[in-house]
Amino acid sequence: MTVAAPRRVVVFLDYQNAYHRAREAFCARDAAAREGQVDPLLLGRLLADRVTGGLLSAVRVYHRVDADAIVVAEVFAKKTQATPRSVLDACRHRFRVYDTISADKE
Repeated sequence: MTVAAPRRVVVFLDYQNAYHRAREAFCARDAAAREGQVDPLLLGRLLADRVTGGLLSAVRVYHRVDADAIVVAEVFAKKTQATPRSVLDACRHRFRVYDTISADKE
């Protein structure tokens, strides 16, 4: 009997939209800003569990909003207080590449 390979699930989350819709659905109008926040990794796991044989591969969050674009940054499972250097370096690199490409188009 062969076992099917897991189906990789990657979740892209527009965080601002998710946050505002969660506040509208579950919070009072005068609720503190911290209420309605969404845990991207938990949401990703919940969505992956709904896919038969699903295995959460990555969660990407829309992080930086420019006048004409939304730039994607990485979200990861944080196991310590400090953000791993590799994650910081990867995000800085992505933003530099985006800024270089954007400047070339102007």
